[in-house]
Amino acid sequence: MWRASVSITSNDPTVRYILPLLIPLFFLEGKLFAQSTDFQTWNSIAAEKSFDKKWTVSLEEELRLQDNSTRLRSNYLDLDVTYQCSKRFDVTGAFRFIMKPDELATRLYVDFSYSQPINDWTVKGRIRVQHEFVPNAQDENYLRPQLTIEYRISKKWEPFIEEELFYQLFYYEGDQFNESRTSAGARYKFNKNHSVKMSYLFEKEFNVNDPLTANVVGASYKYEW
Repeated sequence: MWRASVSITSNDPTVRYILPLLIPLFFLEGKLFAQSTDFQTWNSIAAEKSFDKKWTVSLEEELRLQDNSTRLRSNYLDLDVTYQCSKRFDVTGAFRFIMKPDELATRLYVDFSYSQPINDWTVKGRIRVQHEFVPNAQDENYLRPQLTIEYRISKKWEPFIEEELFYQLFYYEGDQFNESRTSAGARYKFNKNHSVKMSYLFEKEFNVNDPLTANVVGASYKYEW
C-alpha cells in the first residue's frame, strides 16, 4: 500500500503553495539537463465511457514520432477496462495493438493503481504488469512501477510530476531495470467532458545495446461521458 505524509506549517503562501511545487524539480534536475540524442513528439486522442461508479471503458490512439519528429516510431491503439475496487484502488486490464515501421506487435497488461489525496495534493502509485508478443523475437515481459504527484490549482488546472521505471522480467540475460521516464506537465479541463494534457518527458534507456535518450513533448485530448 502506498503511504504519504505532508506537513507544511508556515502561513507564508510562498512556502505553503509555491515551494512544494518546486521541490520535486530538484530530483529532475540531472535528467532535465542531460545531453539528449533525439527529440520526439507523442500525441494522443482518447474517449472514455463510464457505465456506473465501478466500470469504465476507454479507447486511445497515440502517434509517436522520432528522429526530431520526422519519422514514425510507433502508432498504437489501446483498449482498456477499469474496475473501481474502492474509492482509492482500481484495477485495469488492457489490450494494445502496436504498429512500428518494421513490425506489428500486440501487448496485454494489467494496472494496479492506488491514489491518496492530501488536501490539494494527490499521490498516485501504479504497478503495471505487461506481456508483449513480438514477431520473430523473444516476447517481452515488464514490471513498471510509476509514482505521480498532482497538485490541484483550480477545478480546471492540475500540474503533475511523474516517474516510471521499467524492470524486464524473464530475460535471457537476467532480470533488470533498463529504462526510466520522468515527466512533468499539466492537465486542463474545459468542462466535465473535455480535457487536454501537455507534458515534457525525459526517456532514458540503460543496460541495453544502443541505449536511447530522448526529450519528448506530448499533447493529448480526452473526451469523457
